[in-house]
Amino acid sequence: MANPTRKRFTISPEEAGQRLDAFLAIKGAGPSRSFLQKIIADNGALVNGKIATAGCRLVEGDTI
Repeated sequence: MANPTRKRFTISPEEAGQRLDAFLAIKGAGPSRSFLQKIIADNGALVNGKIATAGCRLVEGDTI
């Protein structure tokens, strides 16, 4: 099995307030928003080092 690609983002003031899944979709982190929601549901995304939910609202300075 191939290793998943890891990406890191830091939330800017303009990006604050977005949902995690929507933000990742805009950044092209996966082929679709539903794919990203599945990855997130499988604990595949961290916000500030903690497991996050798809609906998590991002705050300026958050690290994904």
